[in-house]
Amino acid sequence: MRLKLRPEAFPSGAPSLSAIVEGADARQLEADKRALTFQLGKAKAAKDAAATVAPDTPEPDEGTQPPAPGETRYYKKTHSAPKHDILVQVTDCEHNAWQGANQAEKARKGLTRLLGPHNDWKNLHHCGSCTGGGMWRVQW
Repeated sequence: MRLKLRPEAFPSGAPSLSAIVEGADARQLEADKRALTFQLGKAKAAKDAAATVAPDTPEPDEGTQPPAPGETRYYKKTHSAPKHDILVQVTDCEHNAWQGANQAEKARKGLTRLLGPHNDWKNLHHCGSCTGGGMWRVQW
């Protein structure tokens, strides 16, 4: 950037080059600050909107029905407690990477808490492709 200074424009003397650069830097920093504040506001609004989206849950009456023999249900881990996992019922993840889950004690305890007396399932599998808490397939 090239600046042209006319002596008559500055009756008290021409400003120093460092003062001009500092003024330009300050204006640029202020503009950057306004842009970042705007982007932060957009990100917060998007986060709030995402937090209000409900998980894929079955119909209200379907979740309260006891599982029938041969039925398969899917559960997603949302977070973990010290002694058990917190699970919610969801739809199938459409993956084909189910693994046996014989050692999944926290998941078993979470399912027992969620299902109550209906914890007599035949198979419990974990999806090897899902991330972010994991997906569980339970067969009765």
